[in-house]
Amino acid sequence: PGAMTTRGELRTFASQQGGAPLSVWVAAGPYTTADDLDYAPLHDLLAAAKAAKPDCVVLLGPFVDADHPAAKRNEFSEGEEAVDAATLFVLKVAWALERALDADPDGATQFVLAPSTRDVVGAPVFPQPPLGTAPLDNADKPSWQDEFPAGSLELPTASGRVHVVGNPGLFKLNETVVAVTATDVLFQLSSQELFVNGRDGSALATLPRVARLASHLLTQRSFYPLFPPPALAAAQAEAPVDLRQHAKWRLPVKPDVLIAPSKLQPFARDVGGCLVLNPGHLARGAAGGTFAQLTVHPAADKPEDSDDVRVAHDVPARARVEITRI
Repeated sequence: PGAMTTRGELRTFASQQGGAPLSVWVAAGPYTTADDLDYAPLHDLLAAAKAAKPDCVVLLGPFVDADHPAAKRNEFSEGEEAVDAATLFVLKVAWALERALDADPDGATQFVLAPSTRDVVGAPVFPQPPLGTAPLDNADKPSWQDEFPAGSLELPTASGRVHVVGNPGLFKLNETVVAVTATDVLFQLSSQELFVNGRDGSALATLPRVARLASHLLTQRSFYPLFPPPALAAAQAEAPVDLRQHAKWRLPVKPDVLIAPSKLQPFARDVGGCLVLNPGHLARGAAGGTFAQLTVHPAADKPEDSDDVRVAHDVPARARVEITRI
């Protein structure tokens, strides 16, 4: 089922926004080019966000990419000094966020971070807990989708403007339900799907390929609709999948926005009433990549509706997405 909100809550959110649309920027790692560890694309993104002041910036891993040449050589460094992966994250990501907050102390922009299975500083298994937290190992502990305080990675969560979620994760921006997964499940599905187009005019047959791949997550209500997962030796595999935690990648509700970064071409598609978004990667090889700018306009009010009338969000019909090169 799709998420719904009362008309009264929608009116409250519209009033809080001053009638302005909700602005969300979405970026996925790597955040530095393959030939250095300067994190120039991340700095450029934060500088642009400081000028544009979006309501929220969603940053998905990898933040310290296991596929970076320096990671493969185990040669992380800051200047002439060798550092470990956690220290590199603190110096290049956590402190960059802290500087962004300090430069705009009265700003309202919120930051949401989620790890990737390619993150050297994250748990090397899917699903993943939020950055800076210990892995969960049994069902008696909280959900992977819960927020936790960041630990040794020194993220400035005490500011109240930096938040961490797991991979996969669910959160809300006003009424908009956002689902994120930093695992490239679309690329994995692209090599596993068998589709025969019967040309029967069905909704599935008329979908573009990327939208059809994304539809499997929604129709199966799962962030990871693959079984068995690809073998670790396969090119599509990113990390082991802990099948004991299969309940943690369940989709309990159809989200309004599903963010699924992928090696596939960046896109934004309305798939069955859900806006599926692949922002691309902020760095590609030795060059900058892309990120997405999402604008969600307020829902049209119906004065005749009472405050307790429940309303479907219909976000794709009132949203605009721009894929922007950094």
